[in-house]
Amino acid sequence: MENELSIILKNLKLGFIETEQDKIWMCSYNKNNYSCLLNYKFSEKNKVGFFDIFKSNFLSPKESFLGFVPSPTSSSKIREYQTKEFSEIKQIHFDLYEKYKHLNSTITQTFSLFPKSNKSILSNIPYSLKDLFCTESIKTTGGSSFYKNYIAQYSSTVYKILQEKGGYLVGKDTCDEFGCGGSGMECSAISNLPVVHYLAKNKVVPGSCSGSANKVATGEVLASIGVDTVDSIRLPSSVVGIVGYKPTYGLISRYGCFSFCNSLDTVGIMASNVNDVGIFANELIKYDEKDMTSQILDKDREMKNFLKERKINVGFIQFSEEEWLDKTTNKEFEEAKHIRNEYEKFINENKNEFNFTKIVLPKYFNSNLLFQLYHVLCYSDFFSNRAKDTLINTIESHTFKGDYYEKVTKERSENLSFDVKRKMVLGASFVNHGIDKIAFSIRDELVDYFLNLFSSFDCIIMPGSGDIAPDIDFKNRKYTRNGIDQYLKLGNFCGFCSITIPFKNYQGLPFGLNINCKQFDDLNLLNIALKFEEVLKK
Repeated sequence: MENELSIILKNLKLGFIETEQDKIWMCSYNKNNYSCLLNYKFSEKNKVGFFDIFKSNFLSPKESFLGFVPSPTSSSKIREYQTKEFSEIKQIHFDLYEKYKHLNSTITQTFSLFPKSNKSILSNIPYSLKDLFCTESIKTTGGSSFYKNYIAQYSSTVYKILQEKGGYLVGKDTCDEFGCGGSGMECSAISNLPVVHYLAKNKVVPGSCSGSANKVATGEVLASIGVDTVDSIRLPSSVVGIVGYKPTYGLISRYGCFSFCNSLDTVGIMASNVNDVGIFANELIKYDEKDMTSQILDKDREMKNFLKERKINVGFIQFSEEEWLDKTTNKEFEEAKHIRNEYEKFINENKNEFNFTKIVLPKYFNSNLLFQLYHVLCYSDFFSNRAKDTLINTIESHTFKGDYYEKVTKERSENLSFDVKRKMVLGASFVNHGIDKIAFSIRDELVDYFLNLFSSFDCIIMPGSGDIAPDIDFKNRKYTRNGIDQYLKLGNFCGFCSITIPFKNYQGLPFGLNINCKQFDDLNLLNIALKFEEVLKK
């Protein structure tokens, strides 16, 4: 193993400076750890794969159009702000930033900026960006000390659109380094300080969009734009009690955004209500020729009117007893028990509002498989995405002179975190052993299964999280104690649209309800979410 490791390190030139024991642990490939993948039994039938769904769409580009109409009877903070003057808005949100900055939700504040337009519904609306989006002349760190002084020479498509619409950018938000952590504690750009839950100083907001979710929850911004790779928007939204929307894969441009896993990363929106999410989605869902994964939402497609004509057919996932158990004690802890009871109670009490049907997933689609699938898919992509990190062409002059490899090795050794290095080398190991090919094949089976499943339902629901916000625990870094959260990853593995909305509370801390629709059914997803939001407020 040590000889194999030395070859990997030499070829990748990642510049590790840890002990040999750390290196071996970091790069070790243990088949027992990925037994669910390696022992997976594939079906015989022909499958519709992930890329099959999107490639024909990509080859015939045309105008994208969502067409969401905000409900006049549901809440909208954007609507409330239409009568406010910019000076008043600026002062309100600067005061909120000062009040909550101890929560560590912001990397860079940008209150000195001015909106460029006043002719849009988003004019003067305060919003923030996860600090993965490049913003010309404004620092973009990617949540990493590696880029702590990086100022982009161009802007991401998302930022350009919101500039043109007159949105008011008030900050770049804290995120786990390069979006590849799920803890809310791995932002080396701010020395790995935890993103503290706004309702409890001993709780952390998990998920790489932790800073963005926290800022929406505190009212510092009306909306925040993030990237959801495997639950990065929807999980933190659940634990702070806001709406987190992951569109169909590729509907919002990723151009100018730090990449984690190209085939999973999906730009999405966080806001306090469904109306405001839909208003931002109307502006951001556009085809972008600069993004090779950009998808088209055909404005000429037929819209369903089932919301007015009949009850919504809802499939609810019935999880096994094992999935609800604490993985360390093999018992059901109190928070999970409460979430489970509220989930089942909601279904039993609202059968007049919705047509509910129980879904029992195949046993081989369990949380262990989904967790291992996430590791292999993401890390295999991640190590190649980060190969461009040199600091030579981004920070320094192009006239750099000296030993290129020595310089890159030194910068990576000193500025990339241990967790990032570990994930990159694990990714290299997965590719070298062909495990990534197995993972892609399993992913295709998941895609095919859910394509068939959605043919029977308008939407599928599940808990937005299996727990409330976890305690801040730097030593053990334990964030999820049961397997429920792993099922949020299905939306990314299969590319379908998914949204988490506020649901209930446990001891004053919120948790959400997750709603899913098939690929490109985003308009119906938002309208269904409005219906659920309305029912939950009764």
